[in-house]
Amino acid sequence: MIYKPEIDGLRSVAVLSVLVFHLGSPYITGGFTGVDIFFVISGYLITDIINRGMQDNNFSIVNFYRRRALRILPPLMVVLLAVTTAASLVFLPEEIKDYGKSVLWTALFSSNIFFFKEINYFNPEAKFNPLLHTWSLAVEEQFYIVVPILFYICYRFFRPHVKIIFVASVLISFILSVALIFISQKATFYLLPTRYWEMGLGSIIALYGLHQKFTGKAADAVSVVGVMFLLASLFMLTESVPFPGPAAILPTVGACCIIIAGRNGIAGRWLSRPTPVFIGKISYSLYLWHWPLIVFYRLLYAPEITFLPGLLIALVSLLLAFASYHIVETPLRRTPARIGNFRVLGSAAVSLAVLIGVGVLLQKFSNKINDYPPEVMRLAAFNEYDKTPEAEQQYRKDQCFITSGTPGGSNAFKRDICLAAKPDGKPRYLLIGDSQAAHLWGALQSARDDIDLMQATASGCKPTIETEGERRCVNLMTSVLGDFITPQTVDTVVFSARWQQDDLPGLQKTIEELRGRGISKIVVLGPTVEYSQSAPLILARIAWGSAAKLSDYRIEQRNELDETMRAFADKNKVEYISLYKTVCPNNNCIDAINGVPVQSDYGHFTDVGSKLVAGMIAGRL
Repeated sequence: MIYKPEIDGLRSVAVLSVLVFHLGSPYITGGFTGVDIFFVISGYLITDIINRGMQDNNFSIVNFYRRRALRILPPLMVVLLAVTTAASLVFLPEEIKDYGKSVLWTALFSSNIFFFKEINYFNPEAKFNPLLHTWSLAVEEQFYIVVPILFYICYRFFRPHVKIIFVASVLISFILSVALIFISQKATFYLLPTRYWEMGLGSIIALYGLHQKFTGKAADAVSVVGVMFLLASLFMLTESVPFPGPAAILPTVGACCIIIAGRNGIAGRWLSRPTPVFIGKISYSLYLWHWPLIVFYRLLYAPEITFLPGLLIALVSLLLAFASYHIVETPLRRTPARIGNFRVLGSAAVSLAVLIGVGVLLQKFSNKINDYPPEVMRLAAFNEYDKTPEAEQQYRKDQCFITSGTPGGSNAFKRDICLAAKPDGKPRYLLIGDSQAAHLWGALQSARDDIDLMQATASGCKPTIETEGERRCVNLMTSVLGDFITPQTVDTVVFSARWQQDDLPGLQKTIEELRGRGISKIVVLGPTVEYSQSAPLILARIAWGSAAKLSDYRIEQRNELDETMRAFADKNKVEYISLYKTVCPNNNCIDAINGVPVQSDYGHFTDVGSKLVAGMIAGRL
C-alpha cells in the first residue's frame, strides 16, 4: 500500500481534538468527534489492505492478525502496566475492582461493552476511569474481526456484488444508529453495530477507489467541504447533542472528503507537512497515554484542569507517545518475518491471558491492595448505594422511575400506582422529571402527608413538552405532559431535573402550555450541588488523607445555573426552590449526616440526604 502522509496528518487532527476536549477546552466542545475521524481512517486503511489482498488472491488472515497484534498490543501493554501500577497505589477498593473489570474487558477487546453497561461517557464520574478511552479501541478491534469474515463470504459467494453489499451494510448500520439514538443513546454510542457505518464510509472509499480521484479546483472544493464539516463538528457539537446518530455525519463525512481529495486538495497538502505527519505517526500512543495522565492528575491534584497543568499534561503525553512510538511501537511493528506467525500470535495470546489474570486478581483482592482504614472502607461503600434495596424503594425504580435498564421501557410505567387519584380529598401534586426528581419522591411524600404526591420520572429525561432523547423518555413525557395534566387531575406540578442552560426554553414552553390549560401552581426545583467525582469516594479519600476537602471537587457551574434559574423563575412567575442553596447554605455544603453521606454519587441524594432536603423544602411546596 502506498504511504499517504495526509492520512497521518488527519490522524493528528483526530488525536489533538480528543486531547484538547479531554483537557476541558470550553471552545472545542465537539472534540470527542476525533474518535469518529479515527473510525473513518481505520475503515479506509483496513479495507484497502483486505480488498487488495482478496483481489490478488494473496490475503492471509493470519498475516493480517499478526500485523494487527504488532500494531496494537505492545503500546497497549506498556500503558496498561503503568496504569495498573499507579491504580494500585492511589485507588480505593471499589475503584480497584472496577479498574480490574475494565482491564479484563480490555484484554477481551470488549471494553466498549463493559462501559456501555457501567458508565455514561459524558457523566462526571467517567472522568475518573483511566481506561475509559479504550472503548474506541474495542470497537475498532471488533471491526477488524467482522470485516475479514464479511470479505471472505462476499468474495467466496457474492464476488460480483462485493461493493453493493458493503454499501448496504453501511446503510443498515446508519439507519440502526439513527433509530437507536432515541431508544438507548449509550448503546448507540458504545457498540459496533451503530458505529460500523462510520468505519464503513472509509471502506466505501477504498472499495470504489475514490482516493485522489479529484484534481485541481474540484479537489480543493471537496477538501474545503471536508474542513468545514470537521470545524462544524468540533465547534458546534456539544455533549448535550444526541450522538452519534445523524450528528456523526459532520465528522465522518468531513474526514471522508479530506481522504477523497488527498494531497490534491488544499487540506491534504497542509496535512502532509512534517508537523501534522509527526503527530499523526505517534497518534496511537498519544491516544493511549493522554487519558490516564488526565485521570490521575484529577485524582491527585485537582479535579478541574486549568491552562498551565493542561499544557504540562499535553507535553508529557507527547513525550511519552514519542518514546512509546520509537522504543516500543516501531521496533515491534518491524518484527522480522523469520519470527513466525505462531510465535507472534502466541506471544499476543499469552500477553492477553496475563492481562485477564491481572483483571481477575484485582477484582478478587481489591480490599487487600492497600491497608485501608475501616472508616475509608465504610465511606467508600456508599458509592454502591444505588444497588441497594433502600435505593430501589427510594426511587421506585422500574415502577415510577424508568431507566435505560427497565424491561419494557415506558410501557413498564405503572400509571395506576404512580399517577393514582386517591379519593381522600388531599391536594394532588405531581413530581415530574429525571433521577434528580425520583430521589426526592419518598422523602417529600413523608414530609408532606397532607398531599398526594404523584410521580412521573425517567433517567436522563427532561420534563419538557419538546423533550429529546431515548424513546422511553419521550414516550413518558409526551404521555404525562400531553394528556394527563389537567386541573381535574393535578393541582400543583413540581419540576425537578439535572438542568442545563439549554433546557430553559423548553421549560418555558412547558410552563406556558400548562398555564394555558389552567394549572395555576407550578414549582421548579433548581439544580443541586454536584461534584466531579462520587461524593462518597471523595469523603473516603479525605479520610485516607489523599484529598483535602470536598469543596475542591464542587462543580461551580451548578451554582451559576442556580442563579440563572432563579431569575428565569421570577420572570415566568413560578415558585422556585434552590436545592443548591438548601444543601449548601452560605456556600458551606452539608456532606454527611451522622457519618452517612448526603449524596451517593456526583449529585444524587441518599435516603438520608433526601430526607434532609425534603424536611427543609417541604413547607415551600
